[in-house]
Formats: sequence, C-alpha cells, structure tokens
Amino acid sequence: MTIEVNEDTRGSQRKILFDLGLRKELSSHPPAVERFLVESGWDLQVTKDIPEILKEGNLSPTDIEAVVFSHHHFDHVGDLSQFPSTTTVVVGPGFKNAHLPGWPVNPESSLIDDDWKRHNIREISFDVGPEELFIGGFPAVDYFGDGSFYLLNAPGHTIGHLAALAKISLASASSGEHPSQHPRDKFVFLGGDICHYPGVFRPTESSPLDTEAQAALYTCPASFFLDVHPEKSCEKPYYRMPAHCTVDEKAAGDSIRKLCAFDANEDVLVIIGHDASLIGKMDFFPKPINVWEKEAKDTLQWAFLKDLCQNTIHN
Repeated sequence: MTIEVNEDTRGSQRKILFDLGLRKELSSHPPAVERFLVESGWDLQVTKDIPEILKEGNLSPTDIEAVVFSHHHFDHVGDLSQFPSTTTVVVGPGFKNAHLPGWPVNPESSLIDDDWKRHNIREISFDVGPEELFIGGFPAVDYFGDGSFYLLNAPGHTIGHLAALAKISLASASSGEHPSQHPRDKFVFLGGDICHYPGVFRPTESSPLDTEAQAALYTCPASFFLDVHPEKSCEKPYYRMPAHCTVDEKAAGDSIRKLCAFDANEDVLVIIGHDASLIGKMDFFPKPINVWEKEAKDTLQWAFLKDLCQNTIHN
C-alpha cells in the first residue's frame, strides 16, 4: 500500500517511507534478534524486500528522500543497508540515546551500527516553544511544511515511538455547492505499534459497535459480540495494551486514548502495523489509497471482529 499526497498539497515529488517492515534475509539480523527468533519459534516468511516492492512502482531506494521509523524493533526497521547514504533516517525523541550505537558496538542491539552510521539521522524534537503544534492531543511536526504529512509524538511502546498523519485527498468544492455539501479532506493515521491489535482501541463511546450490523455481516447472533466482550460493552475496547509491550504503561495508555479520537473521525482511516484484518481488504503498493467512503471505512474498522468469531469456533 502506498499513500499519495494530493498534487495540490504536495507541490513536489518528494518521497518518504514510513517503516520498512521485515528483512527478506532473516539470517542477516544482529545476534540478539537471531536469538530472539529462535527462542520465540516464530515462522517468519518474507517474499520481497523493499527494493523489489519499490520497483513494482517504478521506484528505487535512490528515489526515497527519507525513511521515518516508528520505532527500533526489527520488524519495522527492515534492511537500511539497501538505501544510499543520501537517504535521511527520521526517528523520534530520545531514540539515539536509547538505541544507538548498534551491534557490534552494543552486542545486545537489534540495529546494525554500520548501516545507521552511513545515514544522516534526524531526531525529531516536538518541543519548539511558542510554535509548538498539537493535533488531536499529539505533539506534532509538519514534515513538509504544507499540512500534507505530520509526525506525531506517540510514546509508550518504546522510547521515541512515532506515529504519522497523512492527508491523502484534498477536498474541493464544485461551483454552486453549499459549504455543508463540500467534500472533506481525508487522512490516514499511521500508528506503527502504538498498539498491536485493533481491539485495543475499538469500540469506544465515540465509535460504538453496532452489533446488529456486525451480526448480519458475520452471520451470527447480535448478542455474540457482547457475550465475548470482557465488560459486555459496545462502547469499550475489547482488550488492553499488555504492560510487557510498553516501556511506559501510562504513556502508552495516553497515546491509545488520543488514537481513539482519530478512529472515531469518519475522515480518518487508522492503520496500525500489525492489523492483519486489512489483508485482502485494501490495495497495496503500487496501487494508491487516496479516497474512501464512510461505508468502506466502517468495513475496515470492524474487520478485526472476524478474529473473535474464528477464535470462538476453534475453541
């Protein structure tokens, strides 16, 4: 999937990536990551690396101005050695002090030091005095300076964790339209690992679950989605972010609460890094995601509920 900023707001062909996913060559990880993979027993299969994916859209790593990393974990940083030294690496506050230098200088690091030393590393600061910007409660930086792409300070999961908000379509009113009929700008919220599952921030009071609608979609009783909810609620998330998945549990909770407000906005599509329910329901790169209707967002927003049905049947 690729997110393209409308030409009217972009004004240039500058290209950036948000996270790189997994390395194709899993054996090329630092020893600490290789040990983790052996101990976890995870069966990871990566069929394409980033250059191969970019080539499908007639791009190469040399076309990428910057790579923004939500955080330092191996399933998000990919293989930075595949990018030229001219590609800037963008990270969140405190990242360099907490996670660099990499291996082998730090034997336990999940990053490869030589790969990172080749690049200019830009650590974002959200403390800019009187010009400080907030979007939906998140401290923000307008990356291009034109309102098309914002970096958001979303701590909790790791030190320096970033999210992003991308404008993907620019509203334009037709001649003679009443202001109330004008289309609105559309955005995608890139959540990284602000949490790992949609049920951590869905449903909420602002975005409640319509059990009748979901029952019709999944051909099950409407009461099912309440019966499997720990609090029997259509207005509270199904799950909580586990404390062991955070470095700061309170900050993680604050970031998730802010995320909920974005998720309730019909003009914002929230995508987190591990939302497997979107597979098969969205186009991936080189096709763009630029416009959706409310009905399409509703389908994507509640797609994770199929997991509840399947788990119940299997158990």
